Amino acid sequence: MNIEKGDFVTRKSHNNDIIFKVISISEDIVYLKGVYDRLYADSDIFDLVKTDEKPDDFFIELDINNDGTSYPEEYGDNDIGRMRTQREFISETIKQTLQ
Repeated sequence: MNIEKGDFVTRKSHNNDIIFKVISISEDIVYLKGVYDRLYADSDIFDLVKTDEKPDDFFIELDINNDGTSYPEEYGDNDIGRMRTQREFISETIKQTLQ
């Protein structure tokens, strides 16, 4: 099976418990980012299984773009920018709810 950057995979050695997106491959080592779980991992390529399950569009949008970034520069750098954006969104939602 051919594993490529951008594929959604699970790890056989962990009973396929978490869905990851392949973010990088170096020889037989694959670097992964959890789709639903805030987790980075690496794995032997032979331990991975492509999954037919496709994450919700919401989670894909929070993932790495094709150019290696996750947000526009004004949002900050990758996960830090994502966390700040989420914090601002939650704060604004609470303010509007309490009005």
